[in-house]
Amino acid sequence: MPRFGGAPHKEDTMTVKDRQCLLTFLKKADGTSYYTGEVDGIYGSKSEAAVKAFQKKAQKRRNINIKGGQAPKTRKKVPKAKKVKPKISLASLYSFKRSKEDDPLSRKIFDKKPSSFTKDEINKLVKGVNDRLYKLEKAGLAQESKAYQNIMRYAMGGDPAYNVDLERGTVRLTQDMSRFKTKQEMYDYINRAQQILSNQTSSVGGTNKAIKKAYESFMKNPQMYSISRDGRLMPVSLSLDEYRNIWKAYKDNVEPDEKGKYESQTVIDFIHATRAMGYYDIPPEQVGAAFKYYSQQQGQYEDMFAFMIDNPNVFSEI
Repeated sequence: MPRFGGAPHKEDTMTVKDRQCLLTFLKKADGTSYYTGEVDGIYGSKSEAAVKAFQKKAQKRRNINIKGGQAPKTRKKVPKAKKVKPKISLASLYSFKRSKEDDPLSRKIFDKKPSSFTKDEINKLVKGVNDRLYKLEKAGLAQESKAYQNIMRYAMGGDPAYNVDLERGTVRLTQDMSRFKTKQEMYDYINRAQQILSNQTSSVGGTNKAIKKAYESFMKNPQMYSISRDGRLMPVSLSLDEYRNIWKAYKDNVEPDEKGKYESQTVIDFIHATRAMGYYDIPPEQVGAAFKYYSQQQGQYEDMFAFMIDNPNVFSEI
């Protein structure tokens, strides 16, 4: 019997009768058999038609042909897989250990050295810093974040690692790597970005947490207590929002050279004086104006408390 029609091939192992039986058993899509003639072992026109019909169907389905040989496979074009850059974890770029495990103020030793950074990792690090600076500004915490204020101080001093927008009052870590002429300058730049991101107050959540901790510590100051009329020692009433407004007003309105080491005492005196005068929940702008006026008149008074008592109309005049 032929492989694809014609005379039988001498190497065939199946007889014509075997093939007639097989094609009788196999069904077409319509349910009828490929071979409907008599199984007589004669390769006639019916047998040939059945073979060709089956082979045509088998080739379409890439199945096994009537000879039992494997139908040739066509090779599909496999599209080249796109190279996917591995995701960079920002936290892994500034994770660190302390040089002394039991000392939270000891030197930071970063797990990733500046010399091992790729260009993509540097860009990720810089973007991380600038995203945090933007979020601090948007949350109104730029003045209260120690990290932000330190950055601004360096930037205003002409540090090439930063860009300052004086009109907007914002600061960003530069993305212009051409400013750094040596490897060491580049390494210092990377290390600075690591230092910023590892600083608690470089983030909104970290700054709020630090402010709350400072508030709780401030309220434990022995001077934040007063003696009640019945002789009891009572803590001075001061909310977290009041604490923040007073400190912000002080920092914004008292000249840097006039703050010195007595700034905490000045704020405490102000709080006691306002309570003694019956002032509570003073609007931030009035608090700021009082500190500004005190700053201008500071040489005439021993302390803030004396200034407030001698100027009882300081708030009504604002």
